[in-house]
Amino acid sequence: MSNEQVSEVQVMPFWKASLISFAVLAILIIWIIFGQLVLKLNNPWVGLVALTTFGAAYRNNLADAPKIWIGSAVALLIAWLLWSIPAVIGPIGQLVGLILIVLCLGAFISQRFSLVCNSGMFMMLSVSTGAAQIMKEQQHLSYLLDLAYGAVCFWIIPLAIVKLKEMKASKKLTNEISTN
Repeated sequence: MSNEQVSEVQVMPFWKASLISFAVLAILIIWIIFGQLVLKLNNPWVGLVALTTFGAAYRNNLADAPKIWIGSAVALLIAWLLWSIPAVIGPIGQLVGLILIVLCLGAFISQRFSLVCNSGMFMMLSVSTGAAQIMKEQQHLSYLLDLAYGAVCFWIIPLAIVKLKEMKASKKLTNEISTN
């Protein structure tokens, strides 16, 4: 970073950062309560894993949101396959799942199929296959509903808001041009 770039960076006051953090916490609490009480979803952590990865890996860039949510959904399916294939064809079934993971890792490293093979996929795959309780419960397919709820709230709705604002700004600009 050049000295000019460093001088352009503004540090947010602690009180303001804390206020934003509490607002985010309030939104997440409302999101979890609504999901559990109204939609009867019991695993909000699934959406939070994807949301956290979205923020950390892609800095909440809405253009990259499909990668996180689609990659996370594919990871849940792979985790489910790791459990269900061996139940059907025996221990050799685990080899099928591991080969699939290695192929996805190769695609991730070579930056191929980034809509599926991305940070979101590997974060969700790590969580959904690494935690003994999650593997024991084997609810990977039902976790897809929790993931979809997170995608609607933290990708689809924000994207719609951004698009509506863009349309409104475009319409306002068109009106200003036509009046001049």
